[in-house]
Amino acid sequence: MTGGTDVAPRAERIAHWVSDGILRLAGLWFLCMICLGVYNVASRYLFGRALLWADEAALLSLIVLTWLGAVVSAWRASEIRMDILLAAVPARPRRALRVLHEVVTALLLGWLSVLSLHYVLRAYDFGLRSDAMRFPMWLVHAAIPLSLVCIALIACFRIWRLVAAVHPLAEGASR
Repeated sequence: MTGGTDVAPRAERIAHWVSDGILRLAGLWFLCMICLGVYNVASRYLFGRALLWADEAALLSLIVLTWLGAVVSAWRASEIRMDILLAAVPARPRRALRVLHEVVTALLLGWLSVLSLHYVLRAYDFGLRSDAMRFPMWLVHAAIPLSLVCIALIACFRIWRLVAAVHPLAEGASR
């Protein structure tokens, strides 16, 4: 094999480390949002005072966490797929179809990330802020193109692995 194949295990280790870090961060973040929600409900019903920004913080956090989770799901190949027909195809055409699938995925998500980046830049230019917290919305919306780019890069990595005939990630090798 060439020296380029040595890069794959290293890249996979780094991606696993980042994926695990995202999951831990998301779990901690989610727990904080739960605690904030419980505090807000208790404060509202026991003391008649609520944090006006708590619901908005939870909603914006959920948006970011969802897109970060999509990246982790894509890396672990745990997204929902309809591949019953693909499983019935012989190995060689199946590999070609998987390459085609990843190429279409990478191109489509690359295009969508450019479109969503334009929206993020527009939100930044307009100074769009959330209602209660006055939080810059472009930061929340930036999770979308960032996640789309990451998933497109994962698709490119899978293409590289499929073409290089190394164990492809789409079969669950990253789990």
